[in-house]
Amino acid sequence: MSLVAMGASMAGCSNEDGILNQPAVKSDKLIVEACLQNNDGDTKAPISAWTAGNSMGLFVKSSGLTGDDYGEANGQVQAVYNNVAWTISPEVSLSSTPANVYAYFPYDADVIDGTAVPVEVASQTDYLYSGNAISASASNAKVSLQMKHALCVFAFSVKNNGYIGGEGKLTSIVFKNGAGIDTKLFASKGTMDISTGNIRNLVYDDYTLVTDKTITGNGWGIGEQPLALVLPFQTGSSSQPTFVFTVDGKEYEVAVPKNMSYNAGEQYLFRLTINSTSMELDAANITIVPWGDQTGVDLDDVMTKVKGLTYTLTTTTAGENHNVANVGSVNGTIDWGDSSVEESYSATKSHSYASVGTYNVQIQAEDEINTVTVSNIEGIEEMDFSQIV
Repeated sequence: MSLVAMGASMAGCSNEDGILNQPAVKSDKLIVEACLQNNDGDTKAPISAWTAGNSMGLFVKSSGLTGDDYGEANGQVQAVYNNVAWTISPEVSLSSTPANVYAYFPYDADVIDGTAVPVEVASQTDYLYSGNAISASASNAKVSLQMKHALCVFAFSVKNNGYIGGEGKLTSIVFKNGAGIDTKLFASKGTMDISTGNIRNLVYDDYTLVTDKTITGNGWGIGEQPLALVLPFQTGSSSQPTFVFTVDGKEYEVAVPKNMSYNAGEQYLFRLTINSTSMELDAANITIVPWGDQTGVDLDDVMTKVKGLTYTLTTTTAGENHNVANVGSVNGTIDWGDSSVEESYSATKSHSYASVGTYNVQIQAEDEINTVTVSNIEGIEEMDFSQIV
């Protein structure tokens, strides 16, 4: 099992279908619970926890999402959170015949079709969807939904390397499409199928992220970087979209890397450098980082225990120091991925990498690993927990 950038911190969700493992609840009325990934409110994904007044749209069907409505459901049903539970209006009566439940967030009273929920980037809304139908009946009335992110996040860190054009004030980033029909990839809006998260009927318009950041010699860290929610897309070999950065009133146009997929639920960090004449993107060093500040994974939530852990680490400067992932008080070894091996694992160990590069750090433990925590997630791209006990 591979968890990209530790994105599996699911606030209590456990299985792959997004259903919380809980005993069946008997009731003649539908009951809804919703699980949500933990996010930092500064990540442009504003939903860090459900709060009173949050509202989801539900489609309760006799079969698939395009099938007949079930019970009192006539089109979509609204579910409103009151800090304790979700109140469904109108209530949906259940029988022994299963109902199929689909959900999306935020609720839109104008939605009539769960395969065509409007989404757009202008409001920078964190749209969520439930995915495959979850079944409910009178003998199992509680539906627990894992709400997934429909959009991805772009983050930017710009370093100053000999820039002499002024203060270094970044005031905007334009996500600019190519001139031809086939080269337009930045979409401003579309419609989402809440059973799959697929977004269709796209309208391609440029998007402008307004910011007010002063470029520094080291770039910006997590929590400081300009961020934008973006509709997922893929660049091909002939793609022509660009980022246009305005620094001290002057525009710097940078090509978006080709042959890449930008997927829903992931945050992409673009590292750039501005010098006396131009701005350059480190296209070989685009990393995927989690939305927010979650730095630990409880393995009870994702799998059985393991005795081994491998993760990919990218260093950006020679001599960069890395603290090993904390897997608790275990006996074991650390292979730092640069021919350096320590025979005694300790959560306080650190290592300096002489050269810039990508390294596979391996922890081999004699004891079961129960939790994994990292002190700094920057540079960590993937964690592999496949060494199951």
